[in-house]
Amino acid sequence: MQWQFPYFLWIDLSVIHFYWHILSYLYLFQFCNLYKLCWVEECISSLFLSFEF
Repeated sequence: MQWQFPYFLWIDLSVIHFYWHILSYLYLFQFCNLYKLCWVEECISSLFLSFEF
């Protein structure tokens, strides 16, 4: 029998990844808002470039 990756573990990793994206987005958005270093679009694009696996 071939070993398979546990489905519940895959769900956990997806949830962690999802929350990681949200927390990173909120942090970056606050940072950009606070210091006026970039526009919202630049924040979003840099976020996706930085945190996509």
